[in-house]
Amino acid sequence: MCLAPILTLPLALALSVPLAAQELAVEVSTLDGRVSEAISLGFDGQVEQANRELLALAAEADSLAESAAMSDGDRAAALRIAGHAWYYAAQNHDPEWNDEAGQALEVEWLSKALDRLERSRALDAANFQSSYEYRGVTGQLWQHGERLQDERWVTWSAARVAANRLRVEEYGDDYFEKNMLAEALFDHGWITGEKAMLAEAEELAASIPDDELKYGVREKRKAIAESRAPY
Repeated sequence: MCLAPILTLPLALALSVPLAAQELAVEVSTLDGRVSEAISLGFDGQVEQANRELLALAAEADSLAESAAMSDGDRAAALRIAGHAWYYAAQNHDPEWNDEAGQALEVEWLSKALDRLERSRALDAANFQSSYEYRGVTGQLWQHGERLQDERWVTWSAARVAANRLRVEEYGDDYFEKNMLAEALFDHGWITGEKAMLAEAEELAASIPDDELKYGVREKRKAIAESRAPY
């Protein structure tokens, strides 16, 4: 007669874990919708309101991603949502080039976006659907790194190559994507001195029909051939 309470306690504990995970999954889904709505405000010209909401939602998503009861899939989703919120807040921010404080804040938000997106992809690469934002973040950080000669420039450059590789994997027949990857490869190969990467960039550029080859790629090829920086 004494066995029932002993058996039911572990059962109750076991049932509470899936319930908590389910509740977190609902929170993640709800948060995703709220971030999408905030992003839309920016597209509609309500930039200040959009950023107030995006920054609050980014912090909320960051906090949610730390929950111990969350599955890897939902944690990846929460990190993706946070990455989107930080990225689009940076897009709305858009400071002048001579605004040092504003530029520093943009780099901070973009860096947070990159961190969240890369952590999301590491957790659940099969369901990573943020290649557009990933490429946008890395491209802008690359530009900031060049301008500031930031010590993180090489890391950002490598991430830019990874993001463009992902875009080509997803849209393999799109010459625009191949041009973007070729540019990233030329730049990163020059920065790092990796001849194999420069050779890959040249091979990729050569595979693009002449009428589809972008001006940027042509100029980078020319600069490399002349032993000049391609940027």
